Parts: sequence; structure tokens; C-alpha cells
Amino acid sequence: MHGTTQTVSLGGLRLSMPAFLRAMGWLALATALVTAGLMTWGSWVRVSGSGLACPNWPDCGAEGTAAAIETGHRVLAGVSMILVFALAGLALWQRSAVGKLTPLFVAAAAMILGQAALGAITVYTDLHGYARLAHLVMAMAVLGITTAGGILLLTRGQPPRQSPFAARHLVYGAIAAIAFGGTIVATQTSFQCDTLPLCSGESPAMAQTLHTLHRTFSGLLFAGAIWAAYVSWMRGAPRAIMLAVLALMIGQVIVGAAGVMADFPNPLRILHMGLASLTWAAIVATWALAYSGSRREG
Repeated sequence: MHGTTQTVSLGGLRLSMPAFLRAMGWLALATALVTAGLMTWGSWVRVSGSGLACPNWPDCGAEGTAAAIETGHRVLAGVSMILVFALAGLALWQRSAVGKLTPLFVAAAAMILGQAALGAITVYTDLHGYARLAHLVMAMAVLGITTAGGILLLTRGQPPRQSPFAARHLVYGAIAAIAFGGTIVATQTSFQCDTLPLCSGESPAMAQTLHTLHRTFSGLLFAGAIWAAYVSWMRGAPRAIMLAVLALMIGQVIVGAAGVMADFPNPLRILHMGLASLTWAAIVATWALAYSGSRREG
């Protein structure tokens, strides 16, 4: 038994267990990419005012450009749902090999169902701000789970690479920055702070508080990313991921500042969401490498 390699038969294709887990890892990362695209498309729906173009759900029941944008978002959401369900099904099928990642993939599938329910709620509540915030939180959670799951499956058996302490605190900072950014959108205070680096005294109190917290945590996150990159570099960790985190965050700062100075044009608002989702995925990937390594060390 010691030299026997377990195999898995999948659709007539026989794979060794390591090959099966790698294939699951790539499927998880592909799902994460689709989810990031879905979030970016959702931002397009929001800023273009297309969310109310379809009076029905899940079918649209309307025509026109706005309806096409919203319909495209629903189709991409369907693709994301199929991919997440496939991951959860494969994980349950081979749960002894997938291990502790199995409940995470199942949780992602449950969140996708919640996303679908929230999609209906946002239509029938005229896009209530906090329904959209819950929609964003679940999307970020699914993106995080699929990214982390993919990295952990692909890096099994590899030596420790990243600093667990540095990567963990990047995740905390990203959660805070995203939470306050999402709350700004939910409370419709996006346009109520049009100065840099802080809001002017003319901005409402809520806008000043939310924007200040969002910008503060974003700044701390950027500083933390620089520090984490240095720590990772000294440990000989993969440089591409940390450089990607830094590049994405620099892009976020530039796009965010340009959006404020240019009175928040729609293309920059969409790009801001796209960069935010990719930055979150890159940070989670860094944490997954650190977690995988720290677990092997322990």
C-alpha cells in the first residue's frame, strides 16, 4: 500500500489524486477570476443605473442597453454559480483528500445561493443600499474562499514561503478598507467628499467619518503591503504575488485620487471596483501561501 497512488475517475478520465487536487486548485482560481469579473460587472450595473432596468427576476422582461447590461450580469452570475457548485460537489466527493477545505467550498456554494436571493431582493426593494452591501460582502467572501482554496490545493507539499504575521495583517487591513468602502456606497455618500486627502468641512458628518476611515485603512494597508513585501523578499518568498499586490494597490490609489479630482466619472468607479476585487484576491493568495507554510511548520 505504501507505494500505491490513489486514482480518481472523472468523466472517463483517470487522474492520480495529486493531479485531481491540482485540477481542483486551478478550477478554484478560475472561479475566483470569474467572481472578480462578476463584481466588476456588478459595479458597471450600479454606476450605469441598470439595476432597475429588469423588472423581473431571474428573467429580465425588458429590452434596451440597460437591460442588456443587467442581463449580462445575471448570466455571468449563473456561470459563477455553476463553477462554485462544481467545486463544492468535487470537494464533497473527495472530502477525505480535500480535507478542511471541503466545508469552505460548501460554504461558498451556500453564499452563492444567498447571492441569488439577494439579487432578487435588490430588484424588489429598488436596490436598497444595505442589500447591495450584503451582496458585496458575500461576493468578497466567495472570492476569498475560492482564491485561498485554489492556492492551498496547488501548493500542497511545498516548503513555507510567506510570512504568516505579515500576510494575516494584510487580510485584516483589506477587510476594514473594503467594509468602509462598501458602506460608503450603501449610504450613498460617495459624492459627498470631493477633496483630498480628507473631506472638507462642508461634507456631512457621516461622509467625513466613512471616507476618513476608508482612506486611513487604505493607507495603512498600503504601508503594510510595502512591509510585507520586504519581509517576503528577505525570506526568499515568491516575489510575483507581493509585487502584484503593490502594483494593484498603487493602481487603486491613483484611480481613487483621480476619481475624486475628476468628480467620480463612471469608468473610474468601475475600475476602482475591479482593482479592489483583484487586490483582495492577491492579498488572500499571499495569506494562503503563508497559512499553508505555517501549518507545515507546526
